[in-house]
Amino acid sequence: MDYEFNVGDFIVSDKTIPTHYKISSGSTKPFSKLKEWGIIEGVPCVIKEKDECYLYVDSFTSSEKRIYIITQQFIHHFTKLKLEDNKIMGLSKYPNNYIDSLEFECRNQVKKFEDNIKYFMNKLEDGNIIKHILIDKFPQLLSAMGAPCMTIPEIEKIDINSAKTGIKRYDNRIFNRNSRWCPSIEMSYDEYKDSNSFCYPIGIRPKDYCLPSELIDTIKEMIKQIACFKNIDPVTKKSLLDLINVDEYTCKECHKCKYCGKVIDAIDYSSTYSSKDNFIEICHRDPNERFIPSNMYWGHGECNRQQGGYSEEDRIDQVLRLIKNNPDWIQSIKENSEWKHLAQELIK
Repeated sequence: MDYEFNVGDFIVSDKTIPTHYKISSGSTKPFSKLKEWGIIEGVPCVIKEKDECYLYVDSFTSSEKRIYIITQQFIHHFTKLKLEDNKIMGLSKYPNNYIDSLEFECRNQVKKFEDNIKYFMNKLEDGNIIKHILIDKFPQLLSAMGAPCMTIPEIEKIDINSAKTGIKRYDNRIFNRNSRWCPSIEMSYDEYKDSNSFCYPIGIRPKDYCLPSELIDTIKEMIKQIACFKNIDPVTKKSLLDLINVDEYTCKECHKCKYCGKVIDAIDYSSTYSSKDNFIEICHRDPNERFIPSNMYWGHGECNRQQGGYSEEDRIDQVLRLIKNNPDWIQSIKENSEWKHLAQELIK
């Protein structure tokens, strides 16, 4: 294979490429039978090995144990990246056009943290409500959300030229359940259609994005909130807080839904995802902000639907304008004792 890349180089592809991964040396088949989303447009990879036929790379959005194979057919899609003061430069899909190379190690720390949480919850008795909640909700914290998209074999059967001319519209830009440090994308369909990656996925929703170095702190905050639900067993609560290194003193108050202000009671918990009566969901104070501790909380599913795609600031602005533009509501506030008391408290 004729290429200028060497082991240890950081490289990036201008195209999402489904690819096979390397099987352990003891296997009779050196490559996986099925392809995975191993190479994603804009995501850095580090070269672990090379030979006369292939490059073997560790992709930032995958496990370090998954080594993907780049063939001669796709080598022209890759560019070597510069490393300056531990910053991997030239990453146009990431904020500030770079990430710190230490994020690769932070990604591995996320996996260790994940294993510790899973070990803890597996030791709990089956009837323990924290175990029930963690089994349901912990996977949602680790991965980005998205709409289910076609499988790799299904997409590879598509005539891309026909799809681009509008005979059939394919719109699979968003990965479902991919890494939270996959590039966040805001792109029109026409821009996507004209990209090298069409019609493969290329990223995640901006509100799902965070770097590995940020993810552990966000998950700790969300787990702390679970420990602070009403009617959580005190012994299990302390063990869980100790596991994530959170002082029990900071969790004296029961956790409340920020939208309605009511306490989240673990006894009322249900887990049917996206159901009409889904009790708690991952909520964003601002859907335009990222997956960071200050923006994330557990709230009632119904409250999340009421907030919709608006931020808290948006909703406050709407209510204040509604009152201002409809003076009859001011009279209603004066006459309703609960509203009047609340208004007086706010004025203070």
